[in-house]
Amino acid sequence: MTQKTTEETCILNAAHPFYNRTGANSWEHIRFVVAQGTHMVLDHMKPTPVEYAAFYFHDASVKERPDKAQHNSYSASIAWRELPKLNLFNKDQLTEICIAIAEHDPVENPAGVWSSDTSDLLASADFNPPQLDWILNKAYTWGIRHKYTHMQCVEQAFKYMPRKYGSSGTVKYPDHYVKFYGSDIQKLQYALDNLQLGQCECIITEYRRMHHLSELDTKLPNPDMQEWMKII
Repeated sequence: MTQKTTEETCILNAAHPFYNRTGANSWEHIRFVVAQGTHMVLDHMKPTPVEYAAFYFHDASVKERPDKAQHNSYSASIAWRELPKLNLFNKDQLTEICIAIAEHDPVENPAGVWSSDTSDLLASADFNPPQLDWILNKAYTWGIRHKYTHMQCVEQAFKYMPRKYGSSGTVKYPDHYVKFYGSDIQKLQYALDNLQLGQCECIITEYRRMHHLSELDTKLPNPDMQEWMKII
């Protein structure tokens, strides 16, 4: 684990109370976003305080509003309220952070328009890694949270993920994500284009067995990210 700057520590401590420990949009997720975003930084050694603030606060409203309705906007409002207390940012920087948070999720930004490099980096860091088993399990856990049966969860993943992430999918990738992952995106698209229902169930079952996930467990572990997570 690398030594945190004073600025990052202040931002981290301010953001931490706004998150549940594990699950979707949790502190577990924030740690992943910080790790992925740090590895995507192309023009400097570490994220700037502005980028860290966007990473740490981008889902700050979800703990209090678990239905996630307008969570971009509500999280931006929390950042606008809380970050001035740290005395780290001027008004222009606060505006950049909050706009990035408001633009980060495609539900509220379906056109995929990111108005700054910070906004593009946050959206990129928040994107699912282009790994088939990881994204299928994420869709499966959505079904768990909505009290679906095992097979309904599998069918949800099978129907939804190819429509979103296949070669004809609806997702629009930010620039940092494309530059970082490159051909891995095309490999995921090919796998999803050719996915069969039985294969989907096997992939999810094996992933959950390998990570010792119980029937109702909604954790999102990923062995490929373990080295990354050591940096934070």
